[in-house]
Amino acid sequence: MANFQIQVQQKACEEILEKRQDLIEDLKQGIDDNDWEFEHNLELYQKDVMLMGDRIDDLVEKLRDSFVEELQLIEVFEINLTLSKRVKLNIFDLSMFCTKLGVHCIRS
Repeated sequence: MANFQIQVQQKACEEILEKRQDLIEDLKQGIDDNDWEFEHNLELYQKDVMLMGDRIDDLVEKLRDSFVEELQLIEVFEINLTLSKRVKLNIFDLSMFCTKLGVHCIRS
């Protein structure tokens, strides 16, 4: 009878060891699957970050170009405004000169 109990216990231990080994294999496979998924997601995130960086660079370049263009337009406007004021002053000076001479020459 003792021999039979030893065999039953030995069989139960073998089943526990088999289940333990199966569990270890399942856990190892889960770790490998998670590692692969992590690496795959990391690659996707890296591509997304690179794409965002490229888009930000493009946007900064467009903003810089727009800023430079706007500055150029402001400079042109200021030059035109200055020239316009000079022309008006010259016409006014000429009109005053003609008035002093008693000659009707230009209307401002």
